[in-house]
Amino acid sequence: MIPDQEPVMKKQEGQAAEVQMNEAKRKLEYKILDGRPWVVFATPERIRYTARIRAAAEESQTWNEFRCAMPADEYARIIQAMFDDNEEPRPKGSDAFNCNDVPGHGFSSFPPALMDDLVGAGLPADICEKYAEPWDNIGSGESGEFIASKYLEAIKAELERRGFEVVDGSRDELFEG
Repeated sequence: MIPDQEPVMKKQEGQAAEVQMNEAKRKLEYKILDGRPWVVFATPERIRYTARIRAAAEESQTWNEFRCAMPADEYARIIQAMFDDNEEPRPKGSDAFNCNDVPGHGFSSFPPALMDDLVGAGLPADICEKYAEPWDNIGSGESGEFIASKYLEAIKAELERRGFEVVDGSRDELFEG
């Protein structure tokens, strides 16, 4: 399965093993998040995938526009969660689309944030375990892990020793944390 086709919101079993097996041919971009002391790593494929979802959510006016703009697997997951699981009728293509209606919108689970799935975005699991630190947002109830930017050089060196191509993604307009 190529990274562009992986569901962003759902971790795949064996994904960490797949990342480790393919390390030697992987390219990772990194970006220090504006206003935060965090660094995010992601494959170019994952960056494009999440950017496609973000654009679909922000720009679509109808459900048909949203369906056409979304990756098929992610669209199917949303339809399942919003309508099929609740035994609700699916929207017509001409029905107005509002991203605020999608479960998780505004809480970083939709559209997905690359920092919310460090391993799924391409960072090897053992590096995540070594460098990730917990964070909590008491106001929203969210929590997770992040990589502090103070570890950037050490992580870059470790990835490069493993054969990764590590690129500064700060100028990549599609790369959002």
